[in-house]
Parts: sequence; structure tokens; C-alpha cells
Amino acid sequence: MDRRLLAVPGALLVLLFVADVSVVGWQASLRAGTPASPGSHAVVNASDLSARCADAAVALADGNNVSIRGYRIASESVDLQIERTSVSERWALSDANCADRLAGLDNLRVDGQSYRVLGEYSRERLDRTPLFSLAKLGSGVVGVALLAAGLLATVHRESE
Repeated sequence: MDRRLLAVPGALLVLLFVADVSVVGWQASLRAGTPASPGSHAVVNASDLSARCADAAVALADGNNVSIRGYRIASESVDLQIERTSVSERWALSDANCADRLAGLDNLRVDGQSYRVLGEYSRERLDRTPLFSLAKLGSGVVGVALLAAGLLATVHRESE
């Protein structure tokens, strides 16, 4: 392997260390119940939701419990949300936080029937935890080491 190539991942890791990144995680465990009082709350139709959220709403209406886990990674130039529901069982990029959209709805309408969404929903800033800070510091140290090794290999090869 050409050691000069180590400079590329090293530079990427150093950029990751320098970047101001916000990471938020969420998880929800939802189930359907009867609506609080028909007509007193705004109706949210499953057809108006994004495809992944609509699939979760249909699963709730079918009497299934739905669990949702997701992460939002944001910096000044990037805003990326990834989410996994128990309905699809795979991670996918999403444009909306389904857990936030569905949790606590009092009048979710699926196929003409109204449901109340019950369960637990929690959010947490992961970029403020000690483990994230340690990982960020580690990526900076490894990035500097790889960058230095790549640059030294480049300088050494040119001097020969």
C-alpha cells in the first residue's frame, strides 16, 4: 500500500474533529388507542404523512406496536436525518422525524377511523455526552497521525 494515501482519511478525520456537529437521537415506542374526544382535536390523516410515517400509522391502526429510532446529524452545511421503524426494519434517510410527528397525536385518521397515539417518546443531545467528546478527540488524534504519516511518506518519496 502506498503510505501517501493515508493523508486523505487523515485530512477527513481532522475536518471531522474541527467541524461543529450537532447530533440528536430519538426513540419512541408507540401504540394506538381510542381518540380522546372525537372532533375536539385537529385531524391528521395518514395519507398526509411521508411514506415511512404513513406505513407506521397504518401499522398502529392495525393494532401493532411501533418502535422508532432515529438520529439527526447537523452542521452549518449538512442536515442529515436517518431513521428506522419496526415496520420497515431498515435504516433510511428521512425528511421528517416520524416519532415526533406521530407521538401524542389525539386524532390520527387511518382509513376513516380515528386513533389516539399513546406511548413514550424521548430525545437526547448526543453531542454533549462525554463519550462523543472522547470519540471526537480520538478522531482528531488519529487524523493528525494519518495525515502526518501520509505527508512524511510523500516528502520521503520526493527526496529519493
